[in-house]
Amino acid sequence: MKLTIGTHASSFFRWLDGLPDWQFTATLYLLRWAIILPLAFLLSPITTSADEFQAEGDAWRYLIPFLLVAPTLETLIECSLPYWVINRLLRIKRGTPWPFVFISALLMVLLHPLTPFVMVMAFITGSFLAYVYFHFAVQGHFKAFLHTATFHAAINLVGWMMLLIGSVA
Repeated sequence: MKLTIGTHASSFFRWLDGLPDWQFTATLYLLRWAIILPLAFLLSPITTSADEFQAEGDAWRYLIPFLLVAPTLETLIECSLPYWVINRLLRIKRGTPWPFVFISALLMVLLHPLTPFVMVMAFITGSFLAYVYFHFAVQGHFKAFLHTATFHAAINLVGWMMLLIGSVA
């Protein structure tokens, strides 16, 4: 039997989908960082100040927007809405996650500053968030929403901590 990248990916996703709920989400969270951090380093020569969040004032004023408002609204817009449209409105049978992941990731890109660097990072992050949502949606939309918004909030917590450290330094 000839092993291919597709075979390995398929085995990985079967293993991943078999993990207990929070291990599944945590594994994808860590995997996202394992992709984003080296990619950010590689793309750093092409970044500009437009790629950075421009915070004004005290970092503490961004805590609620970063950890509650953005993850909630963005999960609704980027995951819940397209999932509902695809599965309920258009009545497309739930099969492979990849069309949903692609659409959801594109919505993530559209909701963030449209610079090349941010678009790449938003697409990757949106893909991870959408995969989490898709995985849990069969168990209920609340569960899918909870895992996805928590994943998103954990990403934003790191960003907020960088703002806090930058404001203190």
